[in-house]
Amino acid sequence: MRLQELEMHKKLRTAWDLLMRGEGIELPRATQVLESTTSTGHGKKPEKLPPPPGELGSERLMELLAASFDWDPALRDPGAALAYLGRKVEEKVNYEDMVRLLLDARFRTRDEGRSFVLLSLAEAETLRRVLHARLQEKEPILKQTPSAALALRWNAVLDGSKGFQPGPAFQCRMMHQLARFLDGQSFFRPPEISVLLRALQRNRPFERRRFYEGLGGCRRRGASGGWEQQPVAEVLRPWLEFEQVLARVRAVRLHAAIYGQGLSVQMAFQRFDVNQSGLLEPMELCRALRELGFAFDAEEVANWHLGTEERIEAVDTTGNHCADYSEFFAFCKLQVDALLGGCRTSWG
Repeated sequence: MRLQELEMHKKLRTAWDLLMRGEGIELPRATQVLESTTSTGHGKKPEKLPPPPGELGSERLMELLAASFDWDPALRDPGAALAYLGRKVEEKVNYEDMVRLLLDARFRTRDEGRSFVLLSLAEAETLRRVLHARLQEKEPILKQTPSAALALRWNAVLDGSKGFQPGPAFQCRMMHQLARFLDGQSFFRPPEISVLLRALQRNRPFERRRFYEGLGGCRRRGASGGWEQQPVAEVLRPWLEFEQVLARVRAVRLHAAIYGQGLSVQMAFQRFDVNQSGLLEPMELCRALRELGFAFDAEEVANWHLGTEERIEAVDTTGNHCADYSEFFAFCKLQVDALLGGCRTSWG
């Protein structure tokens, strides 16, 4: 099994365990462990484990889709997702179905043969004049290749040649965010982060950081300096999109556990801040997770808590190993409302 596939299943198995808890099912600990190995003549080789048991109902499926595809509300419909799998609306999905859905090309459509080229302002103005001239002549942009077409765009199409058809929404969004990243920009909204992360995950986080920091030396203004506290950090620290999916599933399930006990986020924070320091320290968070029904070992609790090099959207975003109320509120209230706000009323 490739390292990337191994890492994907490691994150998704943990997310599956959380979703199963939402269904009222607690899986045996053995089904959550992926680092199984077999001895070979060349050392240890990762072994693919059987899929974990259980099935997701429509509500948990909606949570998964919202955590995975936040850039387009149309992709969060459980009915459409079930149709992709050839299932009826009332049917459930297993772990293998979940993996198929998250990797399905219909959630990230692209046109083969469609290319995007970054232009300077001067180049764009020159090409725009050529476009207008060809349009007035009612000719294709390349007379020797009549089927070719092009357009100038910045987020949306500004000018297009004869016969130009806009590309798939995901592909255009991804290229727009990638162009902003190459420009050294640092402010991205959560749906933009999701699309950009999927564009960059073929490169390891260290390679992305080195490239992004190098952009600062190519610009008059050091736009790429101090990125650690900027939204762009969320694509410079994690490796795969599934780390983001897991972080969001954690937030959704924590939100549900808090409100399931009749608490508000503020009440939960005050209850678990035992020493009244205004911070949730590691042991307090561990106690809170266990009391809310999350029976994890110390390593998993640390993964919830810390904003490390490999994780995004952890509760502690400042790296001081504690979570204040604003961090806790942002993690399990603001983020979850943004993810599920449009879904709760659209699915019965």
